Amino acid sequence: GLPEEIIVYRGVNKITAHPPKALSWTLDYDIANWFSERFSKGNGIVYKTIIKKEDILAYFSHEKELVVDFKKINDLEIIKKEV
Repeated sequence: GLPEEIIVYRGVNKITAHPPKALSWTLDYDIANWFSERFSKGNGIVYKTIIKKEDILAYFSHEKELVVDFKKINDLEIIKKEV
């Protein structure tokens, strides 16, 4: 099973303008990076945060996606900025 606290990533870009605090996160940095760059190279941001296992609502293995209760997200760290 998963540990009590889990590092997750979220990739966003200016084209889609998705908010950083949202339901969909991934366990895989490379997948988050792909989402940050999928419509425009160099305009993406990848966020990292730690969530508690109890705040996971669903898991989808295809994109190692976790659906989380984003209201419980406190600290976001930008680990890749747009160029």
